[in-house]
Amino acid sequence: MDRLAADSREWFPRPYEPLRHPDLHHIDDRTVIDHFTDSGLSPAEREVGIGVWAEHFNGPAAVSGLTQAMRWCAAASGDWRLLHEATSGHRLTTGTASLAAAIAEHGTADLHLGTKVTAVSQHGPITVTTADGSRRTARQVVCTLPLNALTSIDFDPALPEPKRAASAERTASQGLKTWIRVRGEIEPFTAYAPDDHPLTFARPEYTVDGDTLLVAFGTRAADLHPTDKEGVTHALHRWRDDLEVVDVAGHDWMSDEFSRETWPMQRPGHLTKYLAALQRPHGGVHFAGSDIANGWAGFIDGAIESGLRVAGQVEAALGS
Repeated sequence: MDRLAADSREWFPRPYEPLRHPDLHHIDDRTVIDHFTDSGLSPAEREVGIGVWAEHFNGPAAVSGLTQAMRWCAAASGDWRLLHEATSGHRLTTGTASLAAAIAEHGTADLHLGTKVTAVSQHGPITVTTADGSRRTARQVVCTLPLNALTSIDFDPALPEPKRAASAERTASQGLKTWIRVRGEIEPFTAYAPDDHPLTFARPEYTVDGDTLLVAFGTRAADLHPTDKEGVTHALHRWRDDLEVVDVAGHDWMSDEFSRETWPMQRPGHLTKYLAALQRPHGGVHFAGSDIANGWAGFIDGAIESGLRVAGQVEAALGS
């Protein structure tokens, strides 16, 4: 892990300029498995390292791009311990939904919730068509769809090939997140497993009315539904068969038509092949979101960074 973090500063000396290094193509086709296979580790040590990054990617290590892992490390100043603290050591005390609500309350935009966009045409004024057949026109449009859901909209003219290819190839993330309520208050622990297990990570997060709430992740949502109590219990008992599962809860983000992914993580080769093209406007349509952020891709921070950048593009296009 120290070597990976140290290498990240060599390849990404400026984390918010991820394409700056001229020789990125030399390592962009490598996977997390490649890194840990070449590190001279014992089989058990290799399993732990791969398991840690499978949890970070929320996907199998075999499709997890090494440069994506390095980008996270570089954003944390090349310190993987700081990376873990930054990514999982702090929470919004009132929940993520409170942030969205505060943004909505502070802004002046007209919000149309539950309104599904089906098409965007740029012949004349930009026309946005919704599922109920209504149309709205605009001088500029910002699209923040997750990458895997990008092709669910009929763009006319069609999106450039790199955008369509990146969406078709999909992100590396294909996993699940489940909350597990177990009987009683238990001592803190952290569990990892290789990425061929149904769950690759679990740990206690909260206590609720005398019980403990665990958060757990797996790399393949197709193999385990986050609300499958029997399946989740079986997976948890691979680590801790002394824990009594009271209930489980979660959301299948992979099957959700508006996400079709969990948090966005790049496959090998995607950084140099697609990032610049994904960030590029398509006529009057601009693209933003955590999927295509420069720094902290996969986090709210990356979404904010991307939004600020695109806001500047739109402002310039409007001549403001």
